Amino acid sequence: MKKIAIFIPCYNSARRIRHFLQSFDKEILNDVYSVICVDNASDDSTLKVLEATKAKSPLLQYKLLIFKNKKNYGLGGSHKIVFTYLIENNYSHCLILPSNYKGSPKEIAKQFFTHLVQHPDSDILIGKRIFKSQLDFQTKIVKSLSNKIAEPLKHLLSDFKFSDIGSRFLLLKVDILNQIPFKTLSDGREFNLQLNVLLSENKDLKIEEITLKNWAFSNTETSKIIRYSGKMIKTMSRYGINKYFFKRSGWRLFADFPDNLEREYEII
Repeated sequence: MKKIAIFIPCYNSARRIRHFLQSFDKEILNDVYSVICVDNASDDSTLKVLEATKAKSPLLQYKLLIFKNKKNYGLGGSHKIVFTYLIENNYSHCLILPSNYKGSPKEIAKQFFTHLVQHPDSDILIGKRIFKSQLDFQTKIVKSLSNKIAEPLKHLLSDFKFSDIGSRFLLLKVDILNQIPFKTLSDGREFNLQLNVLLSENKDLKIEEITLKNWAFSNTETSKIIRYSGKMIKTMSRYGINKYFFKRSGWRLFADFPDNLEREYEII
């Protein structure tokens, strides 16, 4: 029997997270054992909104687990906390849904779960995002340059065969996490890119890509695209040097030392 968790990383998500959680209906929640929201020391009222949503919803009252980080451990740090929890508590699958994107969480979760039922032998499902951009002219130029430089670099250096290598929408079997050194990956926003590339290193895994429908893309500042593209190029360059020049593998692809940090949190 599958023991599935939906994992939602949260940081300053007060304006969106209530709608996000309330979009899950009985059909979706019947398929999952837990919905895990991690409040990564938000500056806004994210934690209060999570607590109120849990208290008022009969569907979420017993399903929703709220992880309260003692301090901001970064996006990657929150993933490491939850991944470790899932392994220790014998979950079978984890669906990661970012809280900062617009769209229909229910429809996206339904797509993943439907595909899993139809293809139960899939080890990893990656959600390909479709953007309906509302970007200004300057941002569109920067994004175009990013697509022409950063995206080809990612695919040139890695063996990743899919189009959306940096996707944060992921459904994976939890036991796979025992096979990869996820704790050595970045605590920052590059975590998902590094995780996807590291997963692609395992040729025995059945990895599939599904196109997410009913999708929207919020306005994005040019500076954020530049910063993310810069980090992406730096990450993939380091990966390429470690893999092809130093002939490294495993945790040495992205880090020089294993991560043994103890991250403090409580479950509400």
